[in-house]
Amino acid sequence: MPVQSDLGEIGISEDVNLLSEVVVTSRRPLVVQQLDRTVVNVAGNIITSGLNVQGLLKQLPGLIVDKDGTVTLNGRPATIYIDGRPTNLPPEQAAQMLNGMMGDMVDRVELIDNPSSRYEAEISAAIVNIRLKHDASPGLNGTVQAGAGFAEYDFASHGGLNLNYHSKKLNIFRNYGYDNLPHNYDLFQIRNFGGAVPLTYDQHSESRARIPTHTLRAGVDWFVSPEQTIGFLFNGTSYKLDIDVVSEAAVS
Repeated sequence: MPVQSDLGEIGISEDVNLLSEVVVTSRRPLVVQQLDRTVVNVAGNIITSGLNVQGLLKQLPGLIVDKDGTVTLNGRPATIYIDGRPTNLPPEQAAQMLNGMMGDMVDRVELIDNPSSRYEAEISAAIVNIRLKHDASPGLNGTVQAGAGFAEYDFASHGGLNLNYHSKKLNIFRNYGYDNLPHNYDLFQIRNFGGAVPLTYDQHSESRARIPTHTLRAGVDWFVSPEQTIGFLFNGTSYKLDIDVVSEAAVS
């Protein structure tokens, strides 16, 4: 036989917890494949830490940068663009410019294998379009980067300054970069020549080089209307090669 019990009145009180703020965070994927290009979102990624832009490009998929600064994308010669505009510089000068720009200045890199007709008609090769960070917040803003350490057993330093002024009608920007990395190599070679009198040529060469590089990029955009913008852009690079070479050779 079931047992019945009278529990009396049971009171239930409402307990409401209100969230004062909800923050939703998301991260962009590192690589995005679009119809006509591959976009690598490098901003905030560890691959940009401590690298100049030239070093950053060497980390990207499909890109090869040789010692002379020539860039190839999936085996095709590539033209360097910055913010949708060609640099119009020979490979060596473009390389020095990118050496003087810090990787932290870059938002993303667009790798375009087959440029469409909206690019310049004479550009038949691939395009590497470097998109720099631009703060659209009104007023004056900027960032400063600096670093130092040792590379190739020698002291190295680099730094950069980004300034931007944005209003409803104007956008004025300036990017300055500095790079001073050592470029050292040791060459050892032994050559044996046969013949009536065999000879052995033994050579050892040491090269210690520095290329302090200053890069300045400045410009202004005037928003004439929502559909029309007039812009002016200046790119400048200054560098000086300082090299010491010691070579010893012996013939026996």
